[in-house]
Amino acid sequence: MGFIGPRSFTTARAHGLNHLRFHSWCPPEAAFKVADEMGSIFKSNASSWANQSTTIGDGKPVDGFVMQESEDIVNTYGNHPSFCLMAYGNEPGGANQMHI
Repeated sequence: MGFIGPRSFTTARAHGLNHLRFHSWCPPEAAFKVADEMGSIFKSNASSWANQSTTIGDGKPVDGFVMQESEDIVNTYGNHPSFCLMAYGNEPGGANQMHI
């Protein structure tokens, strides 16, 4: 993960893209500011990939972490025009993954 700056957006635009997905992480404030200025949009994720060594929705500590991280991301970046979509993370696992 490196800084997502103007060059990243310029390259994406050169390929006809204005939407960037961040796999299992959320970019920093500076990236949202650049995206706002350039008219790009983001799909951010809370920092989780709970399908191998843990599961989600089963009452484990990772559930609380994901909920808090998600709330923090929305509260911090949710007012940016570039904040378009957000998910818990990537490829959830667990019998109750749809219920948190």
